[in-house]
Amino acid sequence: MMLVTRKYRFSASHRLHAPELGEAENRQLYGKCNNPFGHGHNYEVAVTVRGPVEARSGRVVDLDRLDGLVRRNKTGVRCFRPMVLTWKEWPSPRPAATHLKCLPMKSNKANVKVMTPKADASIAPLIKQVLERLGEDTARDGLARTPERVERALQFLTSGYTMDVNKVVNGALFEVKYDEMVIMKDIEFFSMCEHHMLPFFGKVHVAYIPRDRVIGLSKLPRLVDVFARRLQIQERMTQQIAQTIQELIDPVGVGVICEARHFCMMMRGVEKQHSGAVTSTMLGAFRNQKETRDEFLALVK
Repeated sequence: MMLVTRKYRFSASHRLHAPELGEAENRQLYGKCNNPFGHGHNYEVAVTVRGPVEARSGRVVDLDRLDGLVRRNKTGVRCFRPMVLTWKEWPSPRPAATHLKCLPMKSNKANVKVMTPKADASIAPLIKQVLERLGEDTARDGLARTPERVERALQFLTSGYTMDVNKVVNGALFEVKYDEMVIMKDIEFFSMCEHHMLPFFGKVHVAYIPRDRVIGLSKLPRLVDVFARRLQIQERMTQQIAQTIQELIDPVGVGVICEARHFCMMMRGVEKQHSGAVTSTMLGAFRNQKETRDEFLALVK
Protein backbone atom coordinates (compact mmCIF):
# COMPACT_ATOMS: atom_id res chain seq x y z
CA MET A 1 0.00 0.00 0.00
CA MET A 2 1.15 3.54 -0.69
CA LEU A 3 0.22 7.01 0.52
CA VAL A 4 0.40 9.88 -1.95
CA THR A 5 -0.01 13.42 -0.61
CA ARG A 6 -0.29 16.24 -3.11
CA LYS A 7 -0.33 19.86 -2.02
CA TYR A 8 -2.13 22.64 -3.86
CA ARG A 9 -1.68 26.37 -3.48
CA PHE A 10 -4.50 28.72 -4.34
CA SER A 11 -5.68 32.26 -3.75
CA ALA A 12 -9.14 33.37 -2.67
CA SER A 13 -10.46 36.91 -2.56
CA HIS A 14 -13.34 38.30 -0.55
CA ARG A 15 -14.87 41.61 0.48
CA LEU A 16 -15.78 41.81 4.16
CA HIS A 17 -17.44 45.13 4.84
CA ALA A 18 -20.94 46.18 5.78
CA PRO A 19 -21.78 49.62 4.35
CA GLU A 20 -24.64 50.08 6.81
CA LEU A 21 -22.21 49.80 9.75
CA GLY A 22 -19.73 52.37 10.92
CA GLU A 23 -15.99 51.98 10.41
CA ALA A 24 -15.37 51.12 14.07
CA GLU A 25 -18.04 48.40 13.99
CA ASN A 26 -16.61 46.97 10.76
CA ARG A 27 -13.11 46.83 12.26
CA GLN A 28 -14.45 45.16 15.39
CA LEU A 29 -16.43 42.61 13.40
CA TYR A 30 -13.99 41.82 10.57
CA GLY A 31 -10.62 42.81 12.01
CA LYS A 32 -7.81 42.87 9.43
CA CYS A 33 -10.17 41.48 6.80
CA ASN A 34 -12.27 44.65 6.90
CA ASN A 35 -11.91 46.17 3.43
CA PRO A 36 -14.68 47.74 1.33
CA PHE A 37 -12.73 46.97 -1.86
CA GLY A 38 -11.86 43.37 -1.03
CA HIS A 39 -8.55 41.57 -0.62
CA GLY A 40 -7.12 38.08 -1.00
CA HIS A 41 -5.45 35.30 0.97
CA ASN A 42 -3.10 32.50 -0.01
CA TYR A 43 -4.00 28.99 1.05
CA GLU A 44 -2.62 25.47 0.87
CA VAL A 45 -4.66 22.28 0.63
CA ALA A 46 -3.17 18.80 1.07
CA VAL A 47 -4.97 15.83 -0.51
CA THR A 48 -3.88 12.31 0.52
CA VAL A 49 -4.76 9.16 -1.41
CA ARG A 50 -4.08 5.69 -0.02
CA GLY A 51 -4.17 2.54 -2.08
CA PRO A 52 -2.26 -0.19 -3.90
CA VAL A 53 0.09 0.51 -6.76
CA GLU A 54 -1.60 -0.16 -10.08
CA ALA A 55 0.44 -2.70 -12.02
CA ARG A 56 0.05 -1.06 -15.43
CA SER A 57 0.77 2.57 -14.50
CA GLY A 58 2.87 2.13 -11.36
CA ARG A 59 0.70 4.75 -9.65
CA VAL A 60 -1.82 4.86 -6.86
CA VAL A 61 -3.85 7.60 -8.52
CA ASP A 62 -3.85 9.41 -11.84
CA LEU A 63 -2.48 12.80 -10.80
CA ASP A 64 -4.08 14.57 -13.75
CA ARG A 65 -7.49 13.32 -12.69
CA LEU A 66 -6.77 14.24 -9.07
CA ASP A 67 -5.78 17.76 -10.13
CA GLY A 68 -8.98 18.06 -12.14
CA LEU A 69 -11.07 16.87 -9.20
CA VAL A 70 -9.50 19.46 -6.90
CA ARG A 71 -9.99 22.25 -9.43
CA ARG A 72 -13.62 21.28 -9.99
CA ASN A 73 -14.16 21.71 -6.25
CA LYS A 74 -12.72 25.23 -6.51
CA THR A 75 -9.66 24.50 -4.40
CA GLY A 76 -7.19 24.02 -7.23
CA VAL A 77 -3.82 25.50 -7.92
CA ARG A 78 -5.36 28.37 -9.88
CA CYS A 79 -7.06 31.36 -8.34
CA PHE A 80 -10.67 31.32 -7.26
CA ARG A 81 -13.09 33.59 -8.96
CA PRO A 82 -13.55 36.54 -6.59
CA MET A 83 -15.85 35.59 -3.72
CA VAL A 84 -17.82 38.73 -2.92
CA LEU A 85 -19.73 38.55 0.35
CA THR A 86 -21.82 41.41 1.65
CA TRP A 87 -23.43 41.84 5.04
CA LYS A 88 -26.86 40.59 3.93
CA GLU A 89 -25.44 37.46 2.27
CA TRP A 90 -23.88 36.11 5.46
CA PRO A 91 -25.85 33.29 7.09
CA SER A 92 -26.85 33.80 10.69
CA PRO A 93 -25.02 33.95 13.03
CA ARG A 94 -22.58 36.11 11.09
CA PRO A 95 -18.95 35.11 11.73
CA ALA A 96 -16.43 37.53 13.13
CA ALA A 97 -12.91 37.84 11.74
CA THR A 98 -11.58 35.76 14.64
CA HIS A 99 -13.48 32.80 13.22
CA LEU A 100 -11.70 33.00 9.85
CA LYS A 101 -8.56 30.86 9.72
CA CYS A 102 -5.96 31.41 6.99
CA LEU A 103 -2.94 29.13 6.59
CA PRO A 104 0.31 30.50 5.10
CA MET A 105 1.36 29.28 1.66
CA LYS A 106 4.31 26.89 1.94
CA SER A 107 4.88 24.66 -1.05
CA ASN A 108 3.15 22.93 -3.95
CA LYS A 109 5.52 20.02 -4.17
CA ALA A 110 4.20 16.48 -4.28
CA ASN A 111 5.29 14.33 -1.34
CA VAL A 112 5.23 10.57 -1.86
CA LYS A 113 5.46 8.11 1.01
CA VAL A 114 5.90 4.48 0.04
CA MET A 115 5.65 1.48 2.33
CA THR A 116 7.95 -1.49 1.85
CA PRO A 117 6.47 -3.67 -0.94
CA LYS A 118 5.46 -7.22 -0.16
CA ALA A 119 7.92 -9.93 -1.03
CA ASP A 120 5.50 -11.54 -3.49
CA ALA A 121 4.82 -8.29 -5.39
CA SER A 122 7.02 -9.29 -8.32
CA ILE A 123 6.68 -7.48 -11.63
CA ALA A 124 8.75 -10.04 -13.56
CA PRO A 125 5.61 -11.89 -14.80
CA LEU A 126 4.26 -8.57 -16.07
CA ILE A 127 7.51 -7.87 -17.93
CA LYS A 128 7.25 -11.30 -19.50
CA GLN A 129 3.73 -10.48 -20.69
CA VAL A 130 4.97 -7.23 -22.23
CA LEU A 131 7.67 -9.10 -24.16
CA GLU A 132 5.14 -11.64 -25.38
CA ARG A 133 2.75 -8.86 -26.46
CA LEU A 134 5.63 -7.39 -28.47
CA GLY A 135 5.86 -10.70 -30.33
CA GLU A 136 9.04 -11.98 -28.66
CA ASP A 137 9.80 -15.57 -27.73
CA THR A 138 10.47 -15.35 -23.97
CA ALA A 139 11.77 -18.91 -23.94
CA ARG A 140 14.83 -18.18 -26.08
CA ASP A 141 18.22 -17.91 -24.40
CA GLY A 142 18.55 -14.14 -24.61
CA LEU A 143 15.20 -13.47 -22.98
CA ALA A 144 14.82 -16.41 -20.61
CA ARG A 145 15.88 -14.38 -17.56
CA THR A 146 15.19 -10.90 -18.91
CA PRO A 147 11.99 -10.32 -16.85
CA GLU A 148 13.95 -10.86 -13.61
CA ARG A 149 16.80 -8.63 -14.82
CA VAL A 150 14.39 -5.85 -15.75
CA GLU A 151 12.70 -6.16 -12.37
CA ARG A 152 16.00 -5.77 -10.52
CA ALA A 153 16.99 -2.85 -12.76
CA LEU A 154 13.69 -1.04 -12.16
CA GLN A 155 13.94 -1.63 -8.42
CA PHE A 156 17.32 0.11 -8.44
CA LEU A 157 16.30 2.90 -10.81
CA THR A 158 13.24 3.70 -8.67
CA SER A 159 14.85 3.08 -5.28
CA GLY A 160 14.47 6.76 -4.43
CA TYR A 161 10.81 6.13 -3.58
CA THR A 162 11.82 4.08 -0.54
CA MET A 163 14.67 6.33 0.61
CA ASP A 164 14.16 8.32 3.79
CA VAL A 165 15.82 11.75 3.54
CA ASN A 166 16.60 11.81 7.26
CA LYS A 167 18.32 8.43 7.06
CA VAL A 168 20.26 9.50 3.99
CA VAL A 169 21.53 12.62 5.75
CA ASN A 170 22.22 10.52 8.87
CA GLY A 171 22.68 13.48 11.16
CA ALA A 172 25.41 15.12 9.05
CA LEU A 173 24.20 18.63 9.88
CA PHE A 174 26.79 20.78 11.62
CA GLU A 175 26.64 24.14 13.35
CA VAL A 176 29.22 26.40 11.72
CA LYS A 177 29.66 30.18 11.66
CA TYR A 178 30.00 30.55 7.91
CA ASP A 179 27.95 32.93 5.83
CA GLU A 180 29.45 32.58 2.36
CA MET A 181 28.16 30.52 -0.54
CA VAL A 182 28.70 26.74 -0.52
CA ILE A 183 28.67 25.21 -4.01
CA MET A 184 28.91 21.65 -5.25
CA LYS A 185 29.20 21.45 -9.03
CA ASP A 186 28.75 18.73 -11.61
CA ILE A 187 26.87 16.15 -9.53
CA GLU A 188 26.15 13.37 -12.03
CA PHE A 189 22.72 11.78 -12.08
CA PHE A 190 20.59 9.33 -14.06
CA SER A 191 16.83 9.31 -13.91
CA MET A 192 13.79 7.96 -15.74
CA CYS A 193 11.32 10.12 -17.63
CA GLU A 194 7.88 9.39 -16.21
CA HIS A 195 6.20 9.97 -19.58
CA HIS A 196 8.04 7.33 -21.63
CA MET A 197 10.14 5.53 -18.98
CA LEU A 198 13.29 6.38 -20.92
CA PRO A 199 16.45 7.70 -19.24
CA PHE A 200 17.49 11.29 -18.89
CA PHE A 201 20.86 12.14 -17.44
CA GLY A 202 23.16 15.04 -16.76
CA LYS A 203 24.56 17.03 -13.88
CA VAL A 204 23.26 19.12 -11.00
CA HIS A 205 24.86 22.19 -9.43
CA VAL A 206 23.82 22.92 -5.83
CA ALA A 207 24.54 26.05 -3.81
CA TYR A 208 23.34 27.45 -0.51
CA ILE A 209 24.25 30.19 1.94
CA PRO A 210 24.23 28.81 5.52
CA ARG A 211 22.39 30.56 8.29
CA ASP A 212 23.91 28.63 11.18
CA ARG A 213 24.26 25.07 9.90
CA VAL A 214 25.89 23.27 6.99
CA ILE A 215 25.22 19.84 5.54
CA GLY A 216 27.94 17.24 4.98
CA LEU A 217 29.24 17.60 1.43
CA SER A 218 28.81 13.91 0.60
CA LYS A 219 25.12 14.19 1.46
CA LEU A 220 24.38 16.56 -1.42
CA PRO A 221 24.99 13.93 -4.15
CA ARG A 222 23.00 11.45 -2.08
CA LEU A 223 20.06 13.85 -1.93
CA VAL A 224 20.25 14.22 -5.71
CA ASP A 225 20.03 10.42 -6.02
CA VAL A 226 16.98 10.29 -3.73
CA PHE A 227 14.99 12.32 -6.24
CA ALA A 228 16.69 11.14 -9.42
CA ARG A 229 16.04 7.44 -8.75
CA ARG A 230 12.34 7.49 -9.43
CA LEU A 231 10.04 8.26 -12.34
CA GLN A 232 10.61 11.96 -12.74
CA ILE A 233 10.45 15.11 -14.74
CA GLN A 234 13.47 17.39 -14.64
CA GLU A 235 11.56 20.44 -13.46
CA ARG A 236 10.11 18.71 -10.41
CA MET A 237 13.40 17.02 -9.51
CA THR A 238 15.18 20.39 -9.49
CA GLN A 239 12.53 21.85 -7.22
CA GLN A 240 12.52 18.88 -4.83
CA ILE A 241 16.28 19.01 -4.31
CA ALA A 242 16.17 22.72 -3.47
CA GLN A 243 13.16 22.44 -1.18
CA THR A 244 14.66 19.52 0.72
CA ILE A 245 17.88 21.45 1.45
CA GLN A 246 15.77 24.43 2.53
CA GLU A 247 13.80 22.27 4.95
CA LEU A 248 16.85 20.48 6.35
CA ILE A 249 19.07 23.42 7.32
CA ASP A 250 16.95 26.56 6.83
CA PRO A 251 19.69 28.45 4.94
CA VAL A 252 19.59 32.07 3.84
CA GLY A 253 19.04 30.82 0.31
CA VAL A 254 19.32 27.79 -1.98
CA GLY A 255 20.05 27.57 -5.69
CA VAL A 256 19.87 24.42 -7.83
CA ILE A 257 20.59 24.15 -11.56
CA CYS A 258 20.04 20.94 -13.49
CA GLU A 259 21.39 20.28 -17.00
CA ALA A 260 20.17 17.14 -18.72
CA ARG A 261 19.74 15.30 -21.99
CA HIS A 262 16.61 13.24 -22.53
CA PHE A 263 16.45 9.99 -24.45
CA CYS A 264 12.71 10.49 -24.92
CA MET A 265 13.57 13.23 -27.42
CA MET A 266 16.81 11.66 -28.69
CA MET A 267 15.69 8.10 -29.48
CA ARG A 268 12.12 8.89 -30.50
CA GLY A 269 9.80 11.79 -31.23
CA VAL A 270 11.75 14.77 -32.56
CA GLU A 271 15.03 12.76 -32.50
CA LYS A 272 17.26 15.71 -31.63
CA GLN A 273 20.64 14.37 -30.52
CA HIS A 274 22.34 17.54 -29.31
CA SER A 275 19.60 19.39 -27.48
CA GLY A 276 19.72 19.74 -23.71
CA ALA A 277 17.38 21.10 -21.06
CA VAL A 278 18.37 23.44 -18.23
CA THR A 279 16.13 24.00 -15.19
CA SER A 280 16.71 26.00 -12.04
CA THR A 281 15.14 26.64 -8.66
CA MET A 282 16.13 29.68 -6.63
CA LEU A 283 14.94 30.13 -3.06
CA GLY A 284 15.54 32.88 -0.50
CA ALA A 285 18.51 35.14 -1.26
CA PHE A 286 19.11 33.43 -4.61
CA ARG A 287 15.65 34.52 -5.76
CA ASN A 288 15.50 37.92 -4.09
CA GLN A 289 19.05 39.21 -4.62
CA LYS A 290 20.35 39.55 -8.15
CA GLU A 291 23.99 39.78 -7.00
CA THR A 292 23.74 36.43 -5.20
CA ARG A 293 22.08 34.80 -8.18
CA ASP A 294 24.64 36.21 -10.61
CA GLU A 295 27.53 34.98 -8.44
CA PHE A 296 26.10 31.47 -8.42
CA LEU A 297 25.52 31.43 -12.17
CA ALA A 298 29.05 32.70 -12.83
CA LEU A 299 30.68 30.12 -10.57
CA VAL A 300 28.94 27.11 -12.12
CA LYS A 301 29.71 28.04 -15.74
